[in-house]
Amino acid sequence: MSVQPNEIVLSFRSHRVRDKSGINKDPAAKAVYSFTRASYGYYRIDKSLASQYLKPGVVILRAPYDDILDCWG
Repeated sequence: MSVQPNEIVLSFRSHRVRDKSGINKDPAAKAVYSFTRASYGYYRIDKSLASQYLKPGVVILRAPYDDILDCWG
């Protein structure tokens, strides 16, 4: 996956945090996954939209993003 310079990857610490944030209904957020990291969801999103999702239980995943892949479907 190639993360553009204007994008970040958010990591959600639980299903509840992810569902309450509403990110899974935002068309601008792209779901991604990792085989080596365990979490309740990663989403690739534009940096300008990140502030609305940064709440307790949500962190910005640090680069490199070598093991992050786009979800299918």
